[in-house]
Parts: sequence; structure tokens; C-alpha cells
Amino acid sequence: MTKLGLHVNRPPSKFIQFVRDTQPRIIKFLDPNFDTAKACRDVSPKSMLIGRLVPPQPLDHPEQNAKDLAARIRPFADQLRGLYEAWEGYNEIGLVDDKPEDRVDHAKRFNAFQVVFSEAMRANGFKTIAYSFATGNPNLELWQYLQDGAAAADYLGLHEYDAPTMEREHTQGLATGTGGMMLCLRYRRVWDLLEPRARKPIILSECGIDGSSLNVGDVEVEDGKKVHRSGYKHFLPEHGVAAYMRQLAWYDDELNKDDYVVGATLFCFGAESPQWVPFDMADEEFQDEHPREAFRQLLMQRQAPPRPVSVTGQFVKIGKVGQPTFTPSKPTDGGTQPAKPKDTTTTTTKPADTTTTPKPKDTTTTQPITKPQPCAKSAASWLAARFDANLQSALGCPTDDARDTFVAVQPFQHGTMIFRGDSRQIYALMQDGSYRAFNDTWNSDQPEGGFVTPPPNLLEPKRGFGKVWREQLGGAGAAIGFATADEQGMTGQVQNFERGLALHDERGNVRVLLNGGKWQ
Repeated sequence: MTKLGLHVNRPPSKFIQFVRDTQPRIIKFLDPNFDTAKACRDVSPKSMLIGRLVPPQPLDHPEQNAKDLAARIRPFADQLRGLYEAWEGYNEIGLVDDKPEDRVDHAKRFNAFQVVFSEAMRANGFKTIAYSFATGNPNLELWQYLQDGAAAADYLGLHEYDAPTMEREHTQGLATGTGGMMLCLRYRRVWDLLEPRARKPIILSECGIDGSSLNVGDVEVEDGKKVHRSGYKHFLPEHGVAAYMRQLAWYDDELNKDDYVVGATLFCFGAESPQWVPFDMADEEFQDEHPREAFRQLLMQRQAPPRPVSVTGQFVKIGKVGQPTFTPSKPTDGGTQPAKPKDTTTTTTKPADTTTTPKPKDTTTTQPITKPQPCAKSAASWLAARFDANLQSALGCPTDDARDTFVAVQPFQHGTMIFRGDSRQIYALMQDGSYRAFNDTWNSDQPEGGFVTPPPNLLEPKRGFGKVWREQLGGAGAAIGFATADEQGMTGQVQNFERGLALHDERGNVRVLLNGGKWQ
């Protein structure tokens, strides 16, 4: 199998076709576009999709900075709910202050930022990838101050580059007795420094060849100026595309030795600015090389069903230094429960007490769990993937077929409001998983809004949403908070069930509303 994937700054031409052909393990986007993500999911359903925005990265007030970033991401995350697996926060923060005490303080502030960022995102149902440090960073001794942030997140993000080849430092380190793994494969050293609670599955969210960050050589251009070499194109023709593919195959083989590694995204596949063109693997041709086709062939040759990867950080043993072996807590279908390791500890055995009356055997019969019976009607295609035994048990069977309806959606600080056109109902969905339903009684003879002045960067909801917000939810003091973006209308579908309903919108969001005021 391959753990290699794509870092997409901007989708290049024929991007979806490339994804269909190669079925990459993981795809990272800097452009949070619903249509692109949905198309990727349709043609490569097993690919993990992750995202990052490119905001300012202050750390002067870590907790507030984290909340601000989570609020900035949320409208995009809401649109991509069910498509993106996780979101990165800040990118390549350098803990490289001149004084050691300043580096420690910087690490502690970034740790505090990551904890609050993950908590804020999780409160809205989103997963996070912690840190995303640059290659070779931070200094390994600083990881003792970064444990809480890793523990709070769902994944740990690292970047790994080297030049002119990916294995340069590692090979040299093995030859000189230092052990290598200081640039590419550095994640193994990091893993050994993590406390058990902080050992989250690792995503190498950038990887490849990059000389600029390592100051590996200069190249003289025609006008006499020297520039730092950066991407793989700056090392051609001495190190050609075919050699790069062999390096990626080596790296992929190493990643496959470690079950705690989810995957690695090659930087980059689709450049949005000139500075990233030297890295771009999506080029059809470059100096008689064919990088895109070579990469396509590499990924296709290495396709195979992926092995299980922990999404909880629960690893039960370390197979070798830096390489844990994940054992699922439950057996897969047809599998067996992993055997417990023998306890080789020497203990003193007490003589048997022959006067003790043996305990009677427990004759209680364990009742088998009854699977839900098949439904007469099928769940809509957009719900089918989620409609497992657990959801059917909670929701019951469909009572009708899915039908089209107009839907309006507006994100709030602490929830979402949804208007359903066929029944003229408004649902207020809260972050804690509860919801309330109201009839929409607003009409065009009534004011649209203008009743309150919202705080900076927030909005007063208008029309039907605004009336419910003011009269039913508490207005400016409502638990759902103020709106964070304008409402947006779109087509949708609704399907009724015995114990609730399911709503789908054209962005791909599916929300299940259970009778009793809970949603998921």
C-alpha cells in the first residue's frame, strides 16, 4: 500500500482524473472548496481529506488567538462537514528564539494555543491536527513542553524535507553513527519523546525535496544572481524525476513500517504562486521530464488496501524503538481478539485455601444483541453510508422517500440555524448536540432586522432566523450567540423516519435530527 498523498495549493488541470487514477492515501487542501472536495470523495472515497487556511499567526495571547482561528475556520468547516477529516491550525511556527528561556516560553505559549484550538474545534464537531512543525523543528528537547497540545488534538502534524535527496541526512547519520532520522523520518524520534496520552496518529502534512529551508547549495542564474535552491526542479538534471520517484518509494516503504503514521502529503501538487512552482509535481512536462506522469505511475503501482491506523492514539505495544504496533480494541469481522501478553513477572504463590467454599457458577444467560430488522424503505443515497445499525436503532426506518426542498443555513457562534422550505420550520442546532424546532412566522410585512447592534465581526440574523433568534432564543443573550456569516439558500433534501428526520444540502452536509431534541 502507499501512504503518499497530495498537498494541493490550488487544484491543477485534470485534478479529479488524477485522484481517480491514483486513489491517494491523503489529500491536503489550502483552498477549502466544497465542489472539489465532494468530487474527490466521489472518485476516491477512501482518501482522507484535510485542510488548512492561511491566516495571520499571532501568539501574543495564545488562548484568544486560538479561539479567533477556530472561529475563522468554522464557516468553511461547516460547509465541508463530512468531507474533511481534520483541520490544521498554525503552520510551521519556528521555536528558534536566540535565548533558551525564550524558546521554552514560546513552546509553552504554542502548547497553550493548541489546547484551546483543539477544544474549540471539537466543541463544534471538528477534529484537529496539532502543530505542523517545519522540517527539523522544533529542537527535540522542547517536546517536553508540547505534550498537552498533542494530547488535546486528534492527530499530530509534522513536515519532513531534505535535499538534494530525501534520504541524504538519514543515510549520512547511519554512516557516522548518529542514527539519522533528524530530517526525513524525524517523526520516529518525536514519537519516542511523547507521553502515552500525547501519542496521536501522525500526519506528515508536507514532505518532499526542499533545499531552501536547509541552505543546501546555491544556484547561479543567467543574470549572475544566486538564489537558494528550493524544490526538486532546482536539482535537475543532476537528480532527475526518476530518482525522485525512487526516493519517494523509499520514504513510503519506511512510513509503512510504522502503523501510527496515517500518511504523507507531497508538496506540492498544483502551485498557486511562482515561489512554489519549483516544487510542483503536477507539471505535465518540465525540461524533458514528465513529473506528473511519473508520480501517477508511482502511486498506481503502490495501490493496495490500507492497513488500520489508530485514530485514538491507543497503541498497546512498541514493536521496536519508535515503531509501535497498533492492536484494535475489538476484532474485525471474522477476526480474533489479540492475545494478551504473558505476565513473566515472578510472584510468590500462596498455598490454596482448601476450606473456602467454591463460588457457584454464573448461570446467567447473556442475551445476544439483536440487529435492527431490514427496513421496507431505503435510506436516501446521501445517508446510506451513515445508516448503520447504531443509527437505525436511534432513528428507526424511513417512513417515506427523500424529497427535494429549499434549505437556508446560517452559522452562529455556538450552533447553526436551518430553514426547511417544505414545512416552513426553523431548526436551531446547538454545539452540545441539542436542537429546537420552531415555525417560521416571519413575513415580508415585518422588518428584516435592525433590532440589535452585533459585536465586531459578528452579524444580527435577519428575517425568519432573526425573529426566532429574538423571540424564542433570547436575542443578544441567546446561547447560540450571534451569526458568524450571512445565511445562504440552497437546494436540499429531507427524509422522514420513525423517530426523526435527516436533512441534506447541496454542499453535502447531512444532519440527523432525532425526536427528543438531539441531533448528530
